[in-house]
Amino acid sequence: MPLKGHTKTKGFTLIELMIAIAIIGILASIALPSYQAYVAKSKLRAAQADVVALSLAIENVYQRTLSYPVLTNAGLADIKDKFTSWSPSSKAAEFVFTVTSTATTYTISAAPPTGTSLAGCTLGLNQSNARTLPSSSCKYSPGNDEWL
Repeated sequence: MPLKGHTKTKGFTLIELMIAIAIIGILASIALPSYQAYVAKSKLRAAQADVVALSLAIENVYQRTLSYPVLTNAGLADIKDKFTSWSPSSKAAEFVFTVTSTATTYTISAAPPTGTSLAGCTLGLNQSNARTLPSSSCKYSPGNDEWL
């Protein structure tokens, strides 16, 4: 039996609403940087996979002709023309791929755009399967002799 003159109210108080907003803000401040790091690492891993796939395409040409195609700082368009079986994944589309090769050697490079969180994370691979590690300025560098 309700008290006389006292009605039951429904809803949130302003304090409850402020506490809920504060909790959401704290969670967002923790989750957003983690999400951004996850996205950046996934782009870097996609670029790594694309560099290895391009290396396989180059090695395929070598197996057929016994020499690597001669390219000088070939960009993406030239690479796609020369190696029609290869194309970069959509996640690695932001990277700038270049190939420099002679009849007996090649070097592949995948560089991220400047001014992004991936700055300094340039990847490289040569005919001996020697990998160029990201520089120490790369936030996502594993810190050992492996790619991520």
